[in-house]
Amino acid sequence: MPNPPPASKRFTLHDTRHNVLMQVADFSCICLSVAVVVSMYPAAKMLAVVHNSAAALGGVLFCLAATAHGLYKIRWLRRPAADEVKAILVCWAWTVAPLMTLGFATKMLTNFSRVATVSWILLAPSLIVIYRLLARAGSQAGRSAPRRAAIAGVTPFGEHIHDTIQRAPDLGLSMVGLFDDRSSARDESMGMRLTSAGSFQQLVAAARDGTVDVVYVALPLRAEDRVRELILRLQDTTASVYIAFDFDSLAGSCNRQISHVGNMPVVPLLAPAQPSVRTQALTFVRALTGPRTAPRDLPRTAAPRTSKSFRRVPGITPEPRIDLPRPRTDS
Repeated sequence: MPNPPPASKRFTLHDTRHNVLMQVADFSCICLSVAVVVSMYPAAKMLAVVHNSAAALGGVLFCLAATAHGLYKIRWLRRPAADEVKAILVCWAWTVAPLMTLGFATKMLTNFSRVATVSWILLAPSLIVIYRLLARAGSQAGRSAPRRAAIAGVTPFGEHIHDTIQRAPDLGLSMVGLFDDRSSARDESMGMRLTSAGSFQQLVAAARDGTVDVVYVALPLRAEDRVRELILRLQDTTASVYIAFDFDSLAGSCNRQISHVGNMPVVPLLAPAQPSVRTQALTFVRALTGPRTAPRDLPRTAAPRTSKSFRRVPGITPEPRIDLPRPRTDS
């Protein structure tokens, strides 16, 4: 029996299928909206081929904009629906703007009815939003009961994880509480809003009993020994354990995309600074419009005058030339 592929490869294949299906669905919604508009306005039926070509081009542009915006990632199903709707509208704006510019430049807008064009601009994103909301509702309906999550460590980052889970019910998680071995007086001195629901021993017992399904370890990096000890104690449970480090505390604005060195995942914190788009554009414009000096136009530097007997050096007085008398030759 062949071995199953690793988890990272299974996730990649699942993510790829999701991307393809969403792209096909978006493209179909844009083409369907054009078909609806053409059927509603008799004047548009005369130029159905032109409208279909515009729809195909719009579908391609929207898929490109959505891909660049990351709208086809599975993570959007775990984010609030309002964020997804805003992203769809932004991608649609980036789709309509090039189409309108191309239409003005080629004078093709005269072939389109204004009413039909406005109707299509409003109908296409509406269909995309409706089907995505239905897909989100179906995904939530087919999901089992929410998993119970606990956070190990009453820290500022632990509170941030707690607030994130509470604000995003689409994650399918319900909070049990924060657990820590340190005293509550320490939490009050640090100004923590949330208090500990128990010690690490109680957290391990809850994980063994099945009361906790997911554990997020939010201890600081300097607590390496405590993290290792807690993970060893949670190995005998059925709970899923995740280490959540606060990378923002290490580097303010850094690239936190996960990279791989072989099969080992790494998180880049500091990367070489890349020039901004504005800097690259200015450099390109200066290279095109900057002054160009031909070699023949370069100023010629006069060669220093030298005497046949000596070369003048600044700061050094040359010795006087002594002319010896030539011997006379008697004829």
